[in-house]
Amino acid sequence: MDELIDICVKNMVSDDFTEEQARAYMKEMLPKLDYWKRYDELSDNGEFEEFKKQLIKEINELHIDGLPKVEKLNALVGKWRKSGITSLQKEMIAV
Repeated sequence: MDELIDICVKNMVSDDFTEEQARAYMKEMLPKLDYWKRYDELSDNGEFEEFKKQLIKEINELHIDGLPKVEKLNALVGKWRKSGITSLQKEMIAV
């Protein structure tokens, strides 16, 4: 959750909303979201994190010219619609 807060705070800060205010707001609001309430229920005992570490290692071992070193991956879950077919997808995005 701390990484998400760090990312969000960078985009929330303005002349009227300080970094401290944004951080306090996110620390108060994020735990109230259904996802975080169900976080333990959705946990896989660290298997997904291990998968991401292995994937990062394999990507970096490819040594592709112009590809920066992959430091972390974020999983995005959402709905996607193509040709009238709706499905859930997980995308791994290199940061």
